[in-house]
Amino acid sequence: MLFLIQRGLLLPDIIILGCFVLFVLWLTGLIGTAIELYGTEANVNSNCQNYVVNMPSKGPSINTLAWLTQITICTPPPLFFYYSFIY
Repeated sequence: MLFLIQRGLLLPDIIILGCFVLFVLWLTGLIGTAIELYGTEANVNSNCQNYVVNMPSKGPSINTLAWLTQITICTPPPLFFYYSFIY
């Protein structure tokens, strides 16, 4: 990076173009992941509703432990959890 700055090859146009390309790649990955997770074939939200939320387990068993793990994955954290990172 210092080499490019010293030689005058680090132009703002190149940096802006590179940032735009990285942003487009990030956005494409985000959209692709969202389609895979929440698309029509493998909808994570509906699978969580069908197999975890609608089938609660009680009592001391391995099934209850598995259900607790799955419900933790399927349930998003509350909003104050996200606000703790901001403030």
